[in-house]
Amino acid sequence: MNKRQANLLLILVVLVIALVQPIWRMAEGFDVVTLGLDLKGGVSVVLQATPPMGQEVKPDDMSGLVEVIRNRVDPQGQKEVVITVVGNDRVLVQVPGEKDPNAVLQLIGKTALLEFVHAGKDALEEGASIEGLNLPVVVTGRDLADAYPTRDQMGRPAVGFEFKADAADTFGKFTKNHVKEYLAIALDGVVISCPVINGPIWGGRGIIEGGGFNVENATLLARQIKGGALPIPVQELESRVVGPSLGQESIDASVVAGIGGFIVILLFMILLYRLPGFVSNLALALYVVLLVGYLSLFNVTLTLPGIAGIILSIGMAIDANIIIFERLKEELAWGKTLGAAMEAAFARAWIAILDGNLTTLIAALILFFFGTGPVKGFAITLSLGILISMFSAVFVTRFILEFVTMRFKKLGLYA
Repeated sequence: MNKRQANLLLILVVLVIALVQPIWRMAEGFDVVTLGLDLKGGVSVVLQATPPMGQEVKPDDMSGLVEVIRNRVDPQGQKEVVITVVGNDRVLVQVPGEKDPNAVLQLIGKTALLEFVHAGKDALEEGASIEGLNLPVVVTGRDLADAYPTRDQMGRPAVGFEFKADAADTFGKFTKNHVKEYLAIALDGVVISCPVINGPIWGGRGIIEGGGFNVENATLLARQIKGGALPIPVQELESRVVGPSLGQESIDASVVAGIGGFIVILLFMILLYRLPGFVSNLALALYVVLLVGYLSLFNVTLTLPGIAGIILSIGMAIDANIIIFERLKEELAWGKTLGAAMEAAFARAWIAILDGNLTTLIAALILFFFGTGPVKGFAITLSLGILISMFSAVFVTRFILEFVTMRFKKLGLYA
């Protein structure tokens, strides 16, 4: 396999991966990309902190409450959930694309107390309560470093877990000293599993089986455990489904403006760079397909700031092609053959493309790690767009241009 064939194979693999998720979502009747609260609406929930009698609500309590809610509702930080403190004791939670307020409330409001309890020589039945039994608790959900949905050896939904270092050591020593005894796993005081300890369990990893898990409640439990306990109790004041804040008329106008701008860019590239401009337009069209596909694949929620990130990344993609084509003009003006000029243009333009995209990518990553809500959404789309634009410039544009220069050798088409 030569270099050109390898590049073609890479492009096809990247394209197929990008198309799988959008095709599946369209077949299932879902939107190709999840739209945010400002574009399609979602759920808005208002919660009020309800501290115990005589205890005041402190700013630190509210800050901790916001972080726990964010970890539960949007653990990956890609849904552009907006969580704000209103007044001294209220929290507004806006979840884009969600249609069921009860699902959001269930995810937010439940503590999900997980306990690993020494049951001794006799197994406890699933569904039994451990309250009043005074059984020693070995470790709890607070000792977990991570929790995630998985499957057991029979392929049934389960919850995987990983203990923190100290708890992993404690758990390992306990299982070593209590082989052939039972360890009950209880959720909110109710036994969901009671396996026998067949040997020491070192490393702090395992899975929670039983409990009548399906994919949905296993995922819910994992996120509740991982999110941690609420620092202060809350109660629901209001929950409702909200419509798009921008309005359909504004959305339609934005779409028309975007399409118009895209057409102007295509015409500009053809008029200025002729045949290479036409090549860049093909690469840009494929770039848009890849970008939408990977936004869908990573389940990114798209809002207006996210669209701004996409538009900016399209500009970066065009900028990379302009750098390459300007270098191609210079190389041809120096009397090089078409093939040699193209090789030199890509080689010399690569450093400038890398520097420009890398500095923008660093800024986008800083926004992602330190921003929240729409700011993080802007950073996600911009980062993904930059990476795909670099791939498009280095592989797609080059592959198409090599194919074209082998068949159209008239220099007037290139400069």
